[in-house]
Amino acid sequence: MTAQDRYRAMLRDEIAPALRQRGFTGSGTSYVLPDETHWLQVGFQASKWNSANEASFTVNLAVAEKSAWARLAAERSYPAKPNPNVRYGREMPVRRLGSLAFGSDRWWPVAEPIAGVAASVLEAIDRVGLPWLRSKGEGS
Repeated sequence: MTAQDRYRAMLRDEIAPALRQRGFTGSGTSYVLPDETHWLQVGFQASKWNSANEASFTVNLAVAEKSAWARLAAERSYPAKPNPNVRYGREMPVRRLGSLAFGSDRWWPVAEPIAGVAASVLEAIDRVGLPWLRSKGEGS
């Protein structure tokens, strides 16, 4: 099994079920916490340097007010739903989970045991990611 295979398996088997237990919808690398007025998203971004032997990833948190996003999407040909792994500028604040949780950017290595890596990510999401999303990105 390659490092990329382990990464995909971790997202599918460890991260996705845990995020769904926390109320998120989505799959793969993009998840949404349902909210009437805002897009509250978590995105998993693989490193462009990943190889069969080594892989790492970071976690993006994104917030966008839905009505403002709809106007921008119409004006700028953006997708109807923003992607948390794309930088759109001021229209959608994106913060790295590592910066919020640890004070600096963090790229998690895809390493054995993979459950330990997933647990570290989920702990950071619970401790600072969810509160930040629920605050609608205030203090971005």
